[in-house]
Amino acid sequence: MALSKARIIVVGETPYPHEREGIEFAEKALPDTDPYHLWALVDLLDPSTGRQHELDLVILGYACLYLVELKAYPGVIEGDAVDWIWVTPEGRRLWRDNPRGLAKRKAQILKSRLERALPSGVRAPWVEPLIFLSYPEVKLGLQPDGLMGWCAATTSSRRSRGTSSRAPIRGIWGVRSTGRRCARWSRR
Repeated sequence: MALSKARIIVVGETPYPHEREGIEFAEKALPDTDPYHLWALVDLLDPSTGRQHELDLVILGYACLYLVELKAYPGVIEGDAVDWIWVTPEGRRLWRDNPRGLAKRKAQILKSRLERALPSGVRAPWVEPLIFLSYPEVKLGLQPDGLMGWCAATTSSRRSRGTSSRAPIRGIWGVRSTGRRCARWSRR
């Protein structure tokens, strides 16, 4: 059963169809049981710089919060932990920063803000950054160091999930975490 509306808070609006589709995918994929909750399109202020960041999705799981960056790239994604090359279906090669770096920074800011807001002695949850590739036919040609912390809407591509040298945490999106124990995104 999909996540009920009582567990979903959508703060902002998006003009991007891939973000709307990614939010809907998460709502349907997550079970309607505790502790799962979803916040979408939330603004996060970085107090050290004054910069406002948009958080596409924040999902509460059993052992952590997932900070999910939604991306839609039809074609092929190549690259490593720093740079991605998006090869469009027309064959154009476009350079992109690996979005995991910014997602990781947003996760650090969120964790810091939570630590300051929680009472003394209450530990803030781990915040795990994930990149969700929402285009169903995306193909990946990433180097091993670029395969960390991503998930996709389909598992039909040759490489369908991020990898880690530590124990995998698999879920409905085929997520393998970066080593922290995080709740699965699947129904049991």
